[in-house]
Amino acid sequence: MKKIGRNDPCRCGSGKKFKKCCDGMVRNFSNLPNSVQGGLDSEIKHRSELHEANEFIRKKQQGLGKPIIQQKVNCYQIVIVGSNMHSSKTWKVFSDFLSHYMIEILTKEWIKSERLKPIDQQNPIIEWQDKCHEYHKKFAKGNGEVISIPLNGAVLCYLGLAYSIYLLEHNLGSNNSEVKKLVDGLKDKKQFQGAYYEAIIMNCFIRAGFEITLIEQTSEGPKRCDFDAISKKTGEKYSIEVRMKGISGLLGKDDSDGAPKDSYLLTPLKNMFKDALEKSASGKRIVFLGLNYNAPQNLDQISILL
Repeated sequence: MKKIGRNDPCRCGSGKKFKKCCDGMVRNFSNLPNSVQGGLDSEIKHRSELHEANEFIRKKQQGLGKPIIQQKVNCYQIVIVGSNMHSSKTWKVFSDFLSHYMIEILTKEWIKSERLKPIDQQNPIIEWQDKCHEYHKKFAKGNGEVISIPLNGAVLCYLGLAYSIYLLEHNLGSNNSEVKKLVDGLKDKKQFQGAYYEAIIMNCFIRAGFEITLIEQTSEGPKRCDFDAISKKTGEKYSIEVRMKGISGLLGKDDSDGAPKDSYLLTPLKNMFKDALEKSASGKRIVFLGLNYNAPQNLDQISILL
């Protein structure tokens, strides 16, 4: 077992720094009677192994970003997001928090204003929210019991988006101005598709163990890639650009900014890829292209065209 630094997390799993937890006990360990040393050594080893096992499971479930911080205090379930604390007496599972969190991020006022619009003009988030509610009602028993239900598209999209925003705020900070701009983009139907796809990709990079830096775009100077990602393991830096082909009737697009549903033309992808390569990059470049492509044709055409 490698030597632990005084500012490293204590291996006992307390969540405290080593110097503020077991450091004093370890330093005085040699002065204790042999009978006491044996018992403490066994206990430290057990707690260390238990903590490492729990961390292994957590990383398999949550990825390599900051861990979920939640705790039951009296009758309240508390969840920490960045520097903000959220609490409720009614949450029983993490998805309960995500449903609440989504409403808080979007604001009740914005949701109410969207619902006043004709259905075909509403933001896709509203449709997902309504479908989630109706789907949950089919399984809920009305007694507050925790239930398990199969995922469907609406639940996956709605709670998946909530989790992506949570990851960004939790890992980048509650006061990050670029995260707030991304949320504003999600609330704008015309910008929704781009912001949604970008949130999904950043979610993947955070869980894969990358530090994310969102790039502030300015009207002056060259346009830059959407965000930078630095590997915590290797220190390698990547500049990420995210694009998705628009299809009318999907993700907030209509005939004014989306191709017809039965259109299999790949030309827009070539233009998006060209524009992406023209953006300034400060690291190795990675471009994600959302195809929105469902044609019974050979996908080799895409690589040939690009």
